[in-house]
Amino acid sequence: MSGISKRQIPALFLCVRLFHLGNRLNWESEGTNGYIMPVISSGKNNVEVGTPPTEQKRKKNGEKQFSFLSDEPVWHLEDLVLSSETKERLTDAITFCVKKATIVDSWGLKSFLKGSSGCTGINMYGKPGTGKTIGAEAIASATGKRIIKVDYSEIQSEKWGGTEKQLTELFETALSTGSIIFFDEADGLLGKRKSDGANAETNNQIKSHLLTLLDRYDVIVVFATNLFENYDRAFFRRILFHISFPLPNEEQLTDLWKLHLGDEPNEKRSAVVPRSKDFSFEKLAKDSVGLSGGDVKNLTLQACIHLVAKNTPTLTNEMLRALITTYRQSLQDMDNRRDVKSEVLTGKEKEQADKLLNK
Repeated sequence: MSGISKRQIPALFLCVRLFHLGNRLNWESEGTNGYIMPVISSGKNNVEVGTPPTEQKRKKNGEKQFSFLSDEPVWHLEDLVLSSETKERLTDAITFCVKKATIVDSWGLKSFLKGSSGCTGINMYGKPGTGKTIGAEAIASATGKRIIKVDYSEIQSEKWGGTEKQLTELFETALSTGSIIFFDEADGLLGKRKSDGANAETNNQIKSHLLTLLDRYDVIVVFATNLFENYDRAFFRRILFHISFPLPNEEQLTDLWKLHLGDEPNEKRSAVVPRSKDFSFEKLAKDSVGLSGGDVKNLTLQACIHLVAKNTPTLTNEMLRALITTYRQSLQDMDNRRDVKSEVLTGKEKEQADKLLNK
C-alpha cells in the first residue's frame, strides 16, 4: 500500500465498509455550528451526524422546511363556556386582530407605534384548566389563521445564541405560514429579568431578543400562564390584551357538564353518555363548585371508564359525586405535598438563604 500511511488505514477500511453498505460519505460546509459536518447519505435521505433534526436546515424543492409545525384550530369562540366578561375581552382582541389596519392606519395611530406596529400580544391568565389553550385556538379560528403551539422548554438551546435563533425562526415561520404563536406556561419566558445569579446574563439576553421580535414582527402572539404575577413589566407593556380566565360558576359548570356528558343528541354529537332518569346537571354543578373545565373533562372520562368497568347501564349523580370526592382528595394531597416542600427553612439552610437574600 504505497502512498498510504498507517494512520490512514482505519479511515480507508471505514470508507470501504460504507461503500459496501450502499452508503456514501460526504462532507458539507453547512453544519448548524458553521463548521464542516460529516453527512452519511443513503438513498434519498441525508442525516447530519450529531445534530438534532429540529436544528437542521433541511430543504425540499428549494423551499425551507421549518422546525415549527402549525395546526388547524378545532375550537371556535361559540364552543367555549366562559364568563361573559372573558368572552367580551376575547371578542375585543379578535376584533382588533381582524380590523387592525382600520384602527391603526385610518385613524393615524401608526404615528406613535414602533415600526410596522409590531405584534398583537394577547395574554390569558388564570388557574389550570380554565380554557386558556382552547381560547387561543378560538382566536386562531376567528382570525382565519393556523396555530403554532410552543412550550418554552422546546426552544431552549445550550448553544450560545441558540435560543434567540429558535425564537427568530418561530416568528419567521408564523409570518410565512399565516399562523398565530401560542406560548403555553409563558411565565418561564416572560419572567422578571435578574441582575445576578446563574445564567442571568443569558436569560436577560433572551428576554431582550424576544422584546425586539415583539416590536418588529406583525404577527399575533398569545401567551398563557398560571403565574401572571411573575411577568416582567416590559412584557406587560408589549401585550395589548390581558384577559382573566376565572374558575367557572355554577351556571357555567352546568353548561360544561352538558358539553362533556352531552345534553341531547344533535348534528354535532350523535350520542351522549347514558344517564339515569332522575339525573340532574344542576345538582352536579353544585357538587363540583371550585373545579375547572379541565377537571370536568377528566371526571367525564373517569365516569365513562367507571360505567364500562362496572358494567353499569347509566350514570347517576351519586356515582359522579363519589368520583368528585376522590378527585378533590387527590387535589388536596397534591397541595399538601407542595406546602410541605415550601415550609420555612431552619438551621444552616436558613442561614444560607438569609445570606443570599441580604447580599
